[in-house]
Amino acid sequence: MTSKYPRWAIAYKFPAEQVTTIIESLEHNVGRTGAVTPVANLEPVELAGTTVKRASLHNWDQVERLGIGKGDRVLIHKAGEIIPQILSVTEKHSSTVFAPPTHCPSCESELIREEGKVALLCPNNMSCPGQLLESIEFFAGRKQLNIDGLGEKVASMLIEAGLVKSVADLFTLSAESLQSLERFGSLSANNLVEALGAAKKDASFSRVLTALGIRHVGNTACKAIAQKYKRMSALLELADIEDEGETFVEGLCGVDGVGEVIATSLYGFLRNETNRRVIDELIAHSLDPVEVIATKVEGGLSGKTFVLTGTLSAPRGEFKKRIEAAGGKVTGAVSGSTDYLVAGDKTGKTKLAAAEKHDVEVLDEAAFEALLGQ
Repeated sequence: MTSKYPRWAIAYKFPAEQVTTIIESLEHNVGRTGAVTPVANLEPVELAGTTVKRASLHNWDQVERLGIGKGDRVLIHKAGEIIPQILSVTEKHSSTVFAPPTHCPSCESELIREEGKVALLCPNNMSCPGQLLESIEFFAGRKQLNIDGLGEKVASMLIEAGLVKSVADLFTLSAESLQSLERFGSLSANNLVEALGAAKKDASFSRVLTALGIRHVGNTACKAIAQKYKRMSALLELADIEDEGETFVEGLCGVDGVGEVIATSLYGFLRNETNRRVIDELIAHSLDPVEVIATKVEGGLSGKTFVLTGTLSAPRGEFKKRIEAAGGKVTGAVSGSTDYLVAGDKTGKTKLAAAEKHDVEVLDEAAFEALLGQ
């Protein structure tokens, strides 16, 4: 397992339904990371049970490769039965191809392209209105600060009213200022202010770091970094040391799961003047929590590493909880450091072969229960 995907699962899908339609126009969307993505507006067409009007083209290299222009007829399908995707041009109408933009459609900053990358980026991370809307939505998300009631519509209203110019401004909002907005009454204004207070109280360093939405720095890496550096202010002190960029990156690379790309991206983000101002404001609003280090459980399985495979009598999460409660650890792959492979029904040959190769003891459920009982 990764933090998002079960690598042991296989999905079999039917061939996607395909239809043709006309390209009416192309617009540019600014994402949370600053990537400016082309989105095609289509002549509405029925596809796999819904009416499709828009389709993402991922990047401008894709537009050029397909040779798409206004009025062209294109073949589309739903990738994964969900996301409309343009496959090819079936009938050319325009002699020209849509040209990539040179400036951000939201803030007019000149776009850049990193060496070796295909995405066009707006470098105005914290002040671009397009990025700000996406950033606030992400910041308030369930896995980040979990701010109840702060969705796209509310975030858009706050930006348009000039009440929020960065995520740090969220914590300056008052019930009185919110009530000046359309559809905000006394109750809804107080509820949002209370939700912001609750989010601040429950925040951890790892969740605040994740909520900043730093490129390449995901939830898993943020947790590992927070475990080592304990709080944001301590991490900033290290990043502030002049001419110590390489040392900072090397230190981060020593954290489990953090490589050079993640470390370099985090260092660049913390050294950016605008980003630093926002982080300093968050700290001023008491968002500099200390990361709580989970207490290591001592038990009969302390120091023992398990791998779970096959169909078990209960969800694997339940087995994992029981093993960890007894001091053990569960990993996803069999290696030389694995002590036991707990094998249920329909166990695959790969893990059994790996267990034999590394001389790992294989337990069925009865043997596992006996071991746990001891």
